[in-house]
Amino acid sequence: MSETLRQAIELSRNELLDMGLRGNSLLHFRGNAKSIEVIDEIASQVYSHIVTDSKPMYFAPLPDALTEGDEQDRTAPLPLIVENLEELYGTDRHSDNKLQTKLDADSLDKKLLKINTEADTYYHEQGIDILYLALGFLTWYEDRNSDKPRSAPLVLVPVQLQRLSAKDRFKLSFTDGDMGANLTLAAKLKMEFQVALPDFAEDFNFDDYIESCRETVKSQPRWEVEENRIA
Repeated sequence: MSETLRQAIELSRNELLDMGLRGNSLLHFRGNAKSIEVIDEIASQVYSHIVTDSKPMYFAPLPDALTEGDEQDRTAPLPLIVENLEELYGTDRHSDNKLQTKLDADSLDKKLLKINTEADTYYHEQGIDILYLALGFLTWYEDRNSDKPRSAPLVLVPVQLQRLSAKDRFKLSFTDGDMGANLTLAAKLKMEFQVALPDFAEDFNFDDYIESCRETVKSQPRWEVEENRIA
């Protein structure tokens, strides 16, 4: 392939990507009704469980001990929640098949139902899977003078939610679809900052990829790779 043709294809691909920040969760992710943030987990272990081992995972609400009383402890700072989870479950909590959330059981179930319904509707109407597990995030800034951090996912794993009946828990599993980097973020950083995020290798290794991302952005002031942030 000639360099001219390669550049033309790259330009066409970039034109299809949404580079705007407004409402674009691929460039600036903020928790909302269409997402669930996972806390107190190790992303590399989650990747190994759900992708490498092809095993389903389940979402865990905060334990009852942390949601008792008039004011639920999920409004407490994250470090305090993590400390309480460590006291309750120890280090085994990182090697089980559960993804810990800050939601109580009822709120978690309602949110999963909403997300699953929208994903199913979108697939049946347009034939496109829109449900992804985001592993690892990049905190970045639009310029050196900006005081507003942006947060974008780095690794996107295509997943599906399933349950046999309304009484069962939703399980999250890898669809075996193509995984990939955040192409929108990669294009944005390359065009505006001359920062080239690493490509996905055929023998993809999550830890190596995250370390490569960290090495790539280290010259940018205040930018930070949040390895274990998951949504």
